Formats: sequence, structure tokens, C-alpha cells
Amino acid sequence: MLRRFFGFGVTFKQFIEAAEKNNLRDVQSYINAHPDVAAINAVGQFGNTALTAAAYQGHTAIVTALLAKDNIALNAANHDGYTALSMAAYQGHTAIVTALLAKDGIAINAANRFGNTALSMAAYQGHTTIVIALLAKIVDVNHLTMQNNASSTAIQMAELHRHSEIADLIKARILELGGVLNHVEEAKVAEEKALPPQFVAVPFSQRLQAINVDKIPKKHCCPISHELMDDPITVSSGQTFDRKSLTTWFAAKGNPDEIKCPLSNALIKKAELNFATNILVKSTIEAFVTKKEKAAKDAQLAVESMNAPQPLSPVKDAAAKKEAMRFARLKLFSALPAQAAVINPAAQQQSQASSSVSQAPASH
Repeated sequence: MLRRFFGFGVTFKQFIEAAEKNNLRDVQSYINAHPDVAAINAVGQFGNTALTAAAYQGHTAIVTALLAKDNIALNAANHDGYTALSMAAYQGHTAIVTALLAKDGIAINAANRFGNTALSMAAYQGHTTIVIALLAKIVDVNHLTMQNNASSTAIQMAELHRHSEIADLIKARILELGGVLNHVEEAKVAEEKALPPQFVAVPFSQRLQAINVDKIPKKHCCPISHELMDDPITVSSGQTFDRKSLTTWFAAKGNPDEIKCPLSNALIKKAELNFATNILVKSTIEAFVTKKEKAAKDAQLAVESMNAPQPLSPVKDAAAKKEAMRFARLKLFSALPAQAAVINPAAQQQSQASSSVSQAPASH
């Protein structure tokens, strides 16, 4: 028992497992036996430390024990870029988030490989108390408007999942810090509420790349970039462009108040970049992408079906068995004379003699 208490016999693998399974005794024993914090900050499977593992599972007592260790790796990230704070924020473990935020040097705005921060994930999940705690610590307005890899901000993620109270809290904090609300962003959120989740989750172009589609109808492409439009807007000239491409076009010209339409030479005002998404065009593109995805899936299923072994039907199986038995009997019968000759040659000679007598002509 004393060996266990002082950490003897607790391996690093058991230490990580103890952190995951809320085994405080083994965690504390390992800490006691390893004054060198490097052994405690070491990573296990998927790049998780004991701290990130315990934070994800919501084991407050273990997180508290680990945070008491000097130089604990507060901001260590696993292979997907999740830290203890972002893990706890996503899972809704309020006590752990509070404990982590109380530590000096905590990286509040660290983003994972998908571009999501603790704030955006808490907003996405609807964890209001955690969002409030994070907002109190965020003092740079730019961190409140950060976009993830899908170009979504924390406000958008909250709005799109019907967490309007959280979106309002973030907006209020932006104004409190002297920031300005992005009305384009708000308009996009309002319009996309009724759209399928894939509209904002993954850009159309990425979805087509995933299934190796490179032939795209011209009507679905932006006249500027000649690429599939993700956010189509129709301007006063009557032309439809991808919002991002048109914004880049303005920037290339020095962001003037108005610019000539690249197709009709009619003037387009910079304010038109704030126009609402053309839902009709976007719905048409969505239908095209969805159709291609379904065709790719059906083709894959067909290939898998062709490669799979085909079982015989009950009728064909019975017929095959019957034919095999018939063939076996014929083979057996054809082999019987030769077998008999080998087994009893004397009997064969007697049989031949009898045959000769019976065939001799009768004497009169």
C-alpha cells in the first residue's frame, strides 16, 4: 500500500489512464514520485497529457491536483490542437474552466486545427456560464471576431445553433471593448438560419474536392475567380459574384467607394458587398453539390458490391449440391471394376472361366 502511495509501480501509462478514469490515488502517487514536472507533462495517446485527459472527462479533483504542480503545461495541445481549456469549454465543465482561467499564462484564445477557440466551442455548444467566464477574460476585440476554418465566428456559431442569448453576450462585449458589430456577418447569420448546416460547415469547393469533381457548370462559378461560389451575392448591375471574390476585387483596386463591374462596366458601390446572400443561387449550387456527392457514394457502393463475394441462391445451391453428388457416384462406379481386380484376382479368374464355359457351343 505504501509503495502505491509513493508512486512506486505506477507507470506513465497507468498515470494517464488514472487521469482519464478519475483515479485520484494513482494520479497523486505518480505526482509524488516524480518531482520532475517533465514526467507529468509527457503526452500519451493522441498527444493528450494527464491534464487534457482529465479536463475532457470533467474530473475536477484530478485537474486541481495537477494544477497544483509548478510548471504544469497549461496550454499543451493534443494532435488536434485541443488544450485543457478548450476541452473543458467544449464539454461544458464549468468548474474546470474556472480553475484554468484562474491560472496565469492560460492561453484563452488558442485555436485548434479547425480554427475553433474555447469561446467559439462554448458558444457552439450553448454553455452560457462558460461563455460569460471567457468573455470576462478576453480584452482584445479581435479575439471576439476570430473566424474558424469555415469562416464562422463565435457569434455565427451561436446564432446558427439557436443560442441567441450567447450571441447577444458576445455582441455586447464587442461594443463594451469599443468594437463595431459586423452587420454583414449578422445579415449572413439571419439568412442562413433556415439553410442546411452544410452551407456553413464546409465550403462547396471543399465538398467537391473530396469527391474529385472538377467539372463545374459555368453558371455556378464566380465570373471573377471562375471558381464555385460559396456565398453568392447579386449586385445592382444584375450580375452575381462570390462575396469573397468581389471583396478581393475591390481590395486590388484600392478599396474605392465604387468600381466598374468586370462584366458590364456598370458601377458597383462598395456598400453592395453588404448585400444579402442570394438564397436562390446558393440553393441551386447546394442541389448540384449534393447530387454529385450522392453519385459518388452510389458509385463507391457499386464497386464494393462488385468486389464482394456473391452467395448462391437456395435453388442454385441445391442444384450445385445435387450435381456434385451425381458426379461423385459416377466416379465411384467407374472405379469399381479396377478395384475389384486388385482386391480379389482369383475371383476375377474364376469369373472369366465361368464365362468361357457358358459361351461354349452345346454338344449333341
